Amino acid sequence: GKSRLHDLRMCHNKLVFLPENVLSELKLLYELRLSHNEIATLPASITEMQKLQKLSMSHNKVVEFPKCLGAQRFLRIINIGHNSLTVLPVGLFTQRNYKLTEINLNHNRLTTLPTGIFSDVNTLEKVSLSHNQLSALPTTVFTGLPYLHAVSLNDNMLTTLPRGVFADIQNLHRFWQVGFDLPWLFHLNVTNNLLPLDYRLCELNPKVPTELLVDRRVEVFIQNNGLGQCSDACATVPLSALLCHEQ
Repeated sequence: GKSRLHDLRMCHNKLVFLPENVLSELKLLYELRLSHNEIATLPASITEMQKLQKLSMSHNKVVEFPKCLGAQRFLRIINIGHNSLTVLPVGLFTQRNYKLTEINLNHNRLTTLPTGIFSDVNTLEKVSLSHNQLSALPTTVFTGLPYLHAVSLNDNMLTTLPRGVFADIQNLHRFWQVGFDLPWLFHLNVTNNLLPLDYRLCELNPKVPTELLVDRRVEVFIQNNGLGQCSDACATVPLSALLCHEQ
């Protein structure tokens, strides 16, 4: 029966909503794919799905982030990209012991982010906010995320990145101290924004030793910004990691 389903895919249909009782019966569902429909929100019964770890509802008609997802502590991956989100509610993630490692919010209409929006989700590893309308970031937007190692902020309207915005990311200095030989410890994409000439990468995480940055284990892409030259940035990051492009 449907109560034994582990993987449910209903992509590329014309679904407008999901009945409350449908999700409540899918107790063993592991992955739910709803992309390319016309869904605006999700029923609260999704919080009862304690086995659900992957949710994809990209390419729908979501205007407000479903608050029930903030109460779903078992999800590991949320993809809600290619919708029409304009804001994320303050206090969205307020539960304890989240398991979320990846959240995709790209291709929406976000203009701002609440302070500390992800601070209670300390398991996050990847955050995608590309192709929105962000012009600034709160200094504490990534506070409390020690395992974060991939951030996509490309194709926004950012004019600056606050000093210490990635100061809590322990991967950058923890792995450096124990000598892990990884291809990259942190990936940051801020291409196609409005970052000015005096942009300095070394200020994003002051705790990180210069040796780590020049050892090519940090990938940073900042092409198509307002940079007129790379001298300031390249003092701490190898030129090969900075794909600069004068406009």
